[in-house]
Amino acid sequence: MKQHAFSFLAFLFALGLVCGMVVWTTPAHADNLYASIRGTVVDPSGAVVPDAKLTATNLATGLSYSTTSSKDGLFGFLQLPIGDYSVKVERSGFKTLTEGHIHLDLDEIYALNAKLELGAVAEVVEVEANPAQVETTSMQLGTTVTGNQIVELPLNGRNWTQLMQLQPGVQASSDRFGLGLTGGGFSASGAETQQNSFLVNGTDTNDATLNTPLVIPSPDAIGEFDLVGSTLNPEYGRNSGAIVNAAIKNGTNQFHGNGFEFYRDTFLDAIPWFQTQRELFHQNQFGGTVGGPIVKNHAFFFFSYQGTRSVTPQPSAQADSFSGLNFGQNAPSVYTQAQRGGNFSGSAPFGSNPIPFAMFGDSASACPVSGGTPCPANGTNTYANLFSTGNIPTQDLNPLSTKLVNQYVPLPTPGASNNEFQFNPLEVLKRDQYLGRVDEKLSEKDSIWFYGLYQNTIRNDDLGFDGSSLPGLGSANPSKVYEYTTAWNHTFSSSMLNEARFAYLRLNFQAAIPLTTQSPSAYGFTGISSTQAPAFEQLPVIAVAGLFDLGFSANGPQPRVQNTYQVVDNLSKVWGHHTLKFGFNMDRLEINNPFYNSLNGVYQFFGSGPFSTGNAGADFLLGIPDQYNQGSGAIVRARGREYYAYAQDQWQVRPNLTLTLGAGWDVETPF
Repeated sequence: MKQHAFSFLAFLFALGLVCGMVVWTTPAHADNLYASIRGTVVDPSGAVVPDAKLTATNLATGLSYSTTSSKDGLFGFLQLPIGDYSVKVERSGFKTLTEGHIHLDLDEIYALNAKLELGAVAEVVEVEANPAQVETTSMQLGTTVTGNQIVELPLNGRNWTQLMQLQPGVQASSDRFGLGLTGGGFSASGAETQQNSFLVNGTDTNDATLNTPLVIPSPDAIGEFDLVGSTLNPEYGRNSGAIVNAAIKNGTNQFHGNGFEFYRDTFLDAIPWFQTQRELFHQNQFGGTVGGPIVKNHAFFFFSYQGTRSVTPQPSAQADSFSGLNFGQNAPSVYTQAQRGGNFSGSAPFGSNPIPFAMFGDSASACPVSGGTPCPANGTNTYANLFSTGNIPTQDLNPLSTKLVNQYVPLPTPGASNNEFQFNPLEVLKRDQYLGRVDEKLSEKDSIWFYGLYQNTIRNDDLGFDGSSLPGLGSANPSKVYEYTTAWNHTFSSSMLNEARFAYLRLNFQAAIPLTTQSPSAYGFTGISSTQAPAFEQLPVIAVAGLFDLGFSANGPQPRVQNTYQVVDNLSKVWGHHTLKFGFNMDRLEINNPFYNSLNGVYQFFGSGPFSTGNAGADFLLGIPDQYNQGSGAIVRARGREYYAYAQDQWQVRPNLTLTLGAGWDVETPF
C-alpha cells in the first residue's frame, strides 16, 4: 500500500514537471491506441477448456493482465499497450503453457490458440510465438512502421510522415500547395490530401483550417505508427482518406536513452547540374530521449527533446496578384542607373495620356518644362509631348519614390538579363520541441497515462508573404503548439473494460508579422492610418508591373489561434464469439483569426491607367499610381462541434472467418 501511494505521488510529480512545459491536445474519431490477443484454449483432443486462467505480461514493463476462458474456451485481452508479451495459461489437470515473445503492434488482433497438455500445473511447456501471422480478424488494409524503421530509414528533415509514401496506394501531394506549418501532404487511395487524419496518441493533430498535420513529433520519440488506408472499421470516422495513428514511446523497467545530431551544410552538397554554385544551406538537428521507471512494475516516464537550427533557401513566398510577375523565386527586374535618374530613353516612348495638372503643383508655373515650353494651364499636354526624349527631369521625380528606390531598390546584378537583381532569399529557423509521457498502473483494475508536447518555432523570412520581392522588408512567423492528452482505463471484468480520454490542442501562429515596424506617416506617406492594428504598422505594398514589389504584405498579418477540445469514451465487451465496441467522441473547435489584408495600403502601378505614362516604372518614379486600396481587416471567430458515435461487432463465425459489423453516426455543427 505504501509503495502504491508513493508511485501515485511520483506520477503526480512527473505530471507536474511535464505540465510546466506543456499545455494540452486534441483527438479525432479514429483512434485505437492498443492491441489485443484473442483465441481459444483447447485440450490435446481439440475440445475447449473453460475456466482456464490466462496472464499476459509485458516483458518491458512487467505489467500483467489477467482473464479467464469462457465456457466455449474463448478468451480475449482487449486493450494491451503495444510491445512484447508472454502469455501464461493455467488449468488444473493440465501443464502450464507459456507462450513467449508475442509482439503486438498498434490496432493488431493477435490470434493465439492455446493447446494444453495433460499433466500437473507445476509442469511448464514453453512455446516461442511465431513472429509472423496472417491477419484473419480485421478487414482493414494498412501498414505498421516500427520505431526502429523510422529512425533507420533516411528522412529529409526527420519528417517521418514521408514514410507513408512507401505504402501501397499513397502518393505525394498533387492537388494543393504545401501550405501550413508542416508543409504539404499526401493522397491515400485516391482521396484528396486534405482528407487524411493525423493522430498522436489518439490526439487529433490536424490543423483545423488546412487539415494538414499541425506538429510532427521527433522520430526518436515514436514507438510506431499505423497507416490505415482503406476499409475502415466503424470506430474510424470523419475522414475519407488515410488514418495515421502514431504512438509515443513509454518508459520501461530499465533506463534507456539516446542522443543524436544530424548535420547538413553547403559544402556537403553537390553542385546542381544546371548551376555553377551551391545554394546556401545550413541545418542542424539534435536532441535525445530518456525513459525508465518511476516505480518498477508500476509507473514509468519517457522524455524527448529535438532542436532544429537552419538557414536555408526560402520556399516560394511570392504569390503576387498585383504585378503579375515575380511569382516564386524569379529574380525581379530593377532600374538601371540611368532610369533611377529618370532616363527612360532606351524604353518604349511614353504614351499620349494627359498629365494630371495637380500632380506638379497648383499653378502652371509649377509644371515641368520640355524644350523650354511651359505646360498649358488646362493640363491637356501629354507625356509623349512633355517627355518626348524619354527623359524625366529629376526635379519632377516624386521625393517619396526616390527615397524608397534609394533605400530598397538595388542596381541590377552585373551581367544579368532583363536588368534582374539576383539574390537568394533565406529562411532562418529555430525550433525546440519537448514531449513527455507518464504511465501509471493504479490498481489491478485502473491505469492512467499522460502525454504532453510543447513546440516553439521562430521562423524569419527574407521575403514576406505577398509583399516585397526585394530584400529589406522580411517577415517573422513564430508559432507555438501545445498538446495534452490523458486517459483512464478501468476494467469492470475480465471481459469488459472502458477507456475515457480527454485532450486539448492549441496553436498560436503569428503568421506574416513584420520583422520591424515602420509608421507610414513617419516615413513620408500621407492619409494612411493603421490604427486598427498599430503593432503591425509597416510600409504599404507597392507593386510595379514588370519590375518589383516593395512593402510588407498585402495579405497579412494573419495571427491565428486554434483551440480543440476533445472527449472520448470507448467501451469494449467480449460476449461469446462477439467482440463488441461502443464509443463516443466530441470535439469543440475554436478558431480566432484576425486577417489584416491591405492593412497599410496597396499602391498598384500597371502602366495602363488614365494618367499613366505607359511605363509602370516611370509612373512609380513620378508618383502616379493606377490604383490604391486599403483594408480595415476582418476577424474570423469560428466555433463548431463534432459528435461521433459508433457501435461495432467483430463476430468470429468460425476460427478462420470473422465478420465486422457496425455503424457510425457523425454530426458536424455549422461554424
